[in-house]
Amino acid sequence: MLGNTNVKDRLKITGDHSIGEYHLNISDIRPSDQTRYECSISKTTRVHSQQLIVIVVPSAITIEHVTPDNKISGIEGQYMTIKCTADGGHPAPGIKLVILGSTYFGKQSAQHTFKPVMSNDGSDVTCQVKYEDIRYYPLHTSAYIYLKFKPVITGFIPDILRTEETKAFVHVVISCRSTGSRPAASMYWFLGQKNYCNETITKTT
Repeated sequence: MLGNTNVKDRLKITGDHSIGEYHLNISDIRPSDQTRYECSISKTTRVHSQQLIVIVVPSAITIEHVTPDNKISGIEGQYMTIKCTADGGHPAPGIKLVILGSTYFGKQSAQHTFKPVMSNDGSDVTCQVKYEDIRYYPLHTSAYIYLKFKPVITGFIPDILRTEETKAFVHVVISCRSTGSRPAASMYWFLGQKNYCNETITKTT
């Protein structure tokens, strides 16, 4: 053992000494125990050493911009970035991020930028802390994609309107509809370039 005297009280030698087995056991492992340990054989000059790496698990793993109801918001057709980050950890943990069936890797964090389409709505996103060398996966989190959809305007109903100017107080109804939007689209009426109606009409379709 090199460079660490605090560990001595937590060491124990086990094994069948009659056949030359000497196992070093360390109880209550701590980050300060990370160092190089040596084993020497008496009456020889042979020395074997091994580096001990103590893994400190991150305190948390989070996907950025997740709402309290576990949604990752985005807008259909506009680029969005999903990023997952581990809080702390030593050595820097590997991150495995799975989005739409594809996997992205990083150290301490991983992210992916893409342009979502309507069919991506509701898809799961998962993120995992991993120490691949020892097959240790201590933390996991997930959320799902929640998209805002663009409205589809169906046009005026009727699309052509005719009336006689000489008729006074003619009651005319013109309808404009949108479908497929989320949240419901806000609609305004303009006459030329001027806002004809200050009231916003919102309709879910």
